[in-house]
Amino acid sequence: ALEYYTAVVGDRTPRALQETYVRSGAPLIEYLESDELLKFSLLPWPDYFGKAPKARADGMRHIAARPLKVAAAPELRELVRGPL
Repeated sequence: ALEYYTAVVGDRTPRALQETYVRSGAPLIEYLESDELLKFSLLPWPDYFGKAPKARADGMRHIAARPLKVAAAPELRELVRGPL
């Protein structure tokens, strides 16, 4: 993942920041999913820059939060925008 990210981003940001971003993703998602109401789904999309080194076509890098049921937090109903 880091080789792909670095190839796409280049030197626009410090290398240490890029490494931290890539290496912190999985632990962050694990932390977020420790909340029983917040879950993610893997999306079957290939990497956007398919010709970059280490690009993946199998869709194993893209995730999205699953919708939350209003009943889980009814007080937030008016603050949450519906789907586009």
